Amino acid sequence: GFDLDRTFIFTDFTYIGQCSKFNEIILQIQKHVTFNQVKGLFGFDGRNNIGMIGFPAIQAAPSFSSAFPHIFNKRDDLPCLIPCAIDQVLKLK
Repeated sequence: GFDLDRTFIFTDFTYIGQCSKFNEIILQIQKHVTFNQVKGLFGFDGRNNIGMIGFPAIQAAPSFSSAFPHIFNKRDDLPCLIPCAIDQVLKLK
């Protein structure tokens, strides 16, 4: 089981408003990933709304330890193990 004292469970929606560093990381990912890259990975086209195009950056942000300064004491050099289902693999490429 999980040790509740050592487990941080969050939703992206709530955490964005609680941690400015998390939002900074999302913006950095969005800055460095082109629409063509996202389009190629997910098959987006002109019919997709802007939320679908931007959401992969939100889902990728927790991959970086610096997204959790309250846990990792502002260190950004820590590796991160990400357990995820097969439907999430594209977001991590």
